[in-house]
Amino acid sequence: MDEYSRRDPARPGWFPYAIELKQDEHLIGDIAVNRHPGGAQAELGFSIARARQRQGYASEAVRGVLATLFGQGLRAAVAECDARNTRSARLLEHLGFTYTRQHGFFDRQKQTHVEISQFILPAERWATLEQQ
Repeated sequence: MDEYSRRDPARPGWFPYAIELKQDEHLIGDIAVNRHPGGAQAELGFSIARARQRQGYASEAVRGVLATLFGQGLRAAVAECDARNTRSARLLEHLGFTYTRQHGFFDRQKQTHVEISQFILPAERWATLEQQ
């Protein structure tokens, strides 16, 4: 955590944000942001402890990170999830992301084929949603 806390979240590359409960300061998940060179696009992923899912924490945390990113001039955010992970897909759509495509790959570590759903959220759509 110390190493990550010294990184600049505005620089290209991966930057992790911790998701912590305010009331008890327990770490319940994270959001990882991969800023592309030039700063116009970023990829993000998130995970929440199973016991804390379906309580709005992911939505609140991802929305906060997106507000920061778009406030800094981001033009588009992209996200991917396992195609079987319908909860994450619904969360992304709830936040304004639009499904763009599905693609697969062979996970050598797990020795299985994985299907991935990809989503995008352009800055213009974010701005429209934030005004509502």
